[in-house]
Amino acid sequence: LKGARLVTPVPQSTGRKEMHLAVEAVTSTWVGRWGTEVTHRYEPVVADGRLRRVPSGGTLPSVVTLTPELMYTLGLFLAEGWLTHPKGYSDWRFGFAFAKKEHAVAEKVAVVIQRTFGIHTFLKERRTTLSVHATSAMLGEVLYKWFGHKAAGKRVPEWVFECDDLLVWHFLHGYLSGDGTYDQHGGWRG
Repeated sequence: LKGARLVTPVPQSTGRKEMHLAVEAVTSTWVGRWGTEVTHRYEPVVADGRLRRVPSGGTLPSVVTLTPELMYTLGLFLAEGWLTHPKGYSDWRFGFAFAKKEHAVAEKVAVVIQRTFGIHTFLKERRTTLSVHATSAMLGEVLYKWFGHKAAGKRVPEWVFECDDLLVWHFLHGYLSGDGTYDQHGGWRG
């Protein structure tokens, strides 16, 4: 997107508006209390519109409505988001990094994540930065599959291009808000 310009006006809504979430079965192995190796397989199950891995406790909605706010947030995740798995792929943590002055945007992102996915988020303030944090093995896995990991490995997921123009516009607006600049004469630049 180097040198690309985003042209406004905002397009009209016409295409894809829902996303079915999917996760894979996970096998965890650990050393039990008596020194024996324990292996457990967590299978994905959909019940009452929620996706979960049995027998673990976390859930996600099985279908997510793609709103302009969510697409903006996902665009911001591509630009400003991070993923980590300190205890292996069954323990994903993710978040967004912002400048301290972007408090209103950080709060909006936290609300969108909580409302859309039912995941608890919290804000963490440091001396010069502000970040939104969350922990969800399943949502972390979904974000990893969609966007990749670390700056050099991130990508725009193919399903974004199947969305209607309005949702793609909000996704790009979120991305450029994180990794773009605005100049009064040239508009947005990536």
